[in-house]
Amino acid sequence: MSGAGVVTAVWTKLDAAVRKLDSAAADACLYRLATEEGDDVILEMAKAAVAAQKKGTAAPVAAPQLPPPSVIDISKFFAPVADSEAIILLTPQFGSEEAARIVYQCRQLAMDEGYTGFIFWRAAAGFLWRTHGPLFGTCRENWKYLQTWRLKNDPTTTDSLAFFVPRLLTGSTGKAVTDQRKLLVETRAKYTLPEPFLKDFGSAAYVAGLTLSHHRITSERTPLDLLWARCETFREDGGRLGFGFFLESSGLGCLNWDDGLPVDFIGIFPLGVVPILGH
Repeated sequence: MSGAGVVTAVWTKLDAAVRKLDSAAADACLYRLATEEGDDVILEMAKAAVAAQKKGTAAPVAAPQLPPPSVIDISKFFAPVADSEAIILLTPQFGSEEAARIVYQCRQLAMDEGYTGFIFWRAAAGFLWRTHGPLFGTCRENWKYLQTWRLKNDPTTTDSLAFFVPRLLTGSTGKAVTDQRKLLVETRAKYTLPEPFLKDFGSAAYVAGLTLSHHRITSERTPLDLLWARCETFREDGGRLGFGFFLESSGLGCLNWDDGLPVDFIGIFPLGVVPILGH
């Protein structure tokens, strides 16, 4: 098994051990991760998860020094909008009747995924996720460890209406990227949505920005259960970015995995981005 495969297998065992509060098994997994080549970020996240579950029996994990939440106004880039306003914003492109139908179907999808909160966000151009994200005060190590990553397919946000359900799409975990894309096509057809919706996984700017914005407004950390969500942004030296393991003590994490790897703890968000005409 390759180094990446070993880390993935041990991570899965660690997740099971943590959920069962099996400290001995969790510690064994931590030791195995520590002996594998260079994924210190995963190791530190794993240690934090085990420490949280032990509730004081393990050495505490120091929280990173984060800037105060008031450093940046999150609504400058992402503001939630009601379904009725989403219909208005979609009407110039789709017509009023079709816009209402799209919003209804999007709401139905969200309800089927067990979510009833805001699902539409008005996004502004220029959100730089690696720069602005840490200013929200909820990112792992202020994302210092990824500032030098050379990335591909990493555009900023545009003036747009974003559809975002903060739940991993049912059946999307444990699948390779090709199968996750098939699931998007099937889901879009099921809800008869036009292609801007569920077209892809979303860029890092949207996945990170919407995840952080949802947290700032609701205090909910998603993906739930410390899982991960893939996006469309890559590292030049290989690996598709994902966001998750959103611990209260340390914030939203960002790592990368090979596309062909079906990993039990990585899924995809239902997401879509529609340009706002006239901007």
